[in-house]
Amino acid sequence: MEVTSALKSSMLDHGDDMENLLWSTLMLDYESTSAMVDKKALAPMLSEVNTGGEGTVNRLLPSKFFSLQAELRESLGRLKSAADSKNDTELAAEYGKVAESCIRCHSVYLNLPGE
Repeated sequence: MEVTSALKSSMLDHGDDMENLLWSTLMLDYESTSAMVDKKALAPMLSEVNTGGEGTVNRLLPSKFFSLQAELRESLGRLKSAADSKNDTELAAEYGKVAESCIRCHSVYLNLPGE
């Protein structure tokens, strides 16, 4: 299915970005962390549309995915604020919340029916 391939490609790119974000945060590279958050936060989000047609992303993803996507975007915003203020304690806490969002989303995305 073409939609499945596009979604998987998008998720692989997302994974690479998140790995880079991990390392920039871990190494307290505030500028890179902030720039990477900007890249993720400005990236197009998958939209939950109620068309429900065959071959659409919405047929592949449960609605929980979309709420977790929004939660990730909010967590990334707080991570950027911590990086911009060079607050290591907040940076650690907010990265933890980003990671939590990722894990919760993976429990949905990686266990899709038919995968």
